[in-house]
Amino acid sequence: MSALVIGLGLAALAATLYAVAVALQALEAREAPARERLHPKLVERLVSQPRWLVGTACALLAWGAQTAALAFAPLTLVQPTLALALVVLLAIGAYLMHERVGLREIAGVSAIVIGIAGLAWSSPAGGAAPEPSGILLVAIACFAAVAATPYLLRRHLHRRNWLITVAAGLSFAWAAQASKFVADAASSGAWLLLVAALVASAAGAALGLLNEMTALQQSEAVRVYPTVLVIQIVVAVLLAPVLLGESWAGTPLGGLAIAGSLAVVVGGAAGLSTAQAIGRASTAPSRA
Repeated sequence: MSALVIGLGLAALAATLYAVAVALQALEAREAPARERLHPKLVERLVSQPRWLVGTACALLAWGAQTAALAFAPLTLVQPTLALALVVLLAIGAYLMHERVGLREIAGVSAIVIGIAGLAWSSPAGGAAPEPSGILLVAIACFAAVAATPYLLRRHLHRRNWLITVAAGLSFAWAAQASKFVADAASSGAWLLLVAALVASAAGAALGLLNEMTALQQSEAVRVYPTVLVIQIVVAVLLAPVLLGESWAGTPLGGLAIAGSLAVVVGGAAGLSTAQAIGRASTAPSRA
């Protein structure tokens, strides 16, 4: 079995676990009081709920599978494969809630599968993560600044849930970049880089989690999760050549095949973002 196939399988497992996680976490986040938006008390409340803890355990397992996948396949393939989480949520909604799956949903699923197949064919072989450099530090600082923006503007974000959602997506993109360094450092025995990458990944994931849970308080998961997913996929893939040394020069059509396949995945995810079955699989009434 080739390394690429193993990486793809682990990424698909991560996507499945992320889907279960968001479904469980969204149910609890929607029941939290609005006054706890962007406040540590939101996390304090959630960690006392068994259902949310099970969802978080699934998310941690998903991160482990995602990081393991990055040891076998390039981030350019692994991140878009996470879009399969939307397919899993669609299946949950269709099976458990008996929601109708129409042509739009079928087209969205087909686009995601075709796009991932295109990325598997056209993705670069992957390279070892470069040593930390000035451009990497600048990128991390930018991710951190945007992720922290909702906290600086907390009093002015009552009608700007989209900004919190975008911040969550960028936070998880930051965590994904750091996860690639975790995988490479673990395989090469660079322990100092491994510790630094783990800290960076944990920080990005923690900010992303609080942002996402806050966004889920006022918006349905079917609106929040696809947006967060698409942002982290697009940002992580587009920055991979700059930050991770994944050269697209030798790929089919000089990288155009990757760009086209990525666009197909994003289009499929966007198409599923209005699917009623996904919304029913991950939505509960909110409580003021």
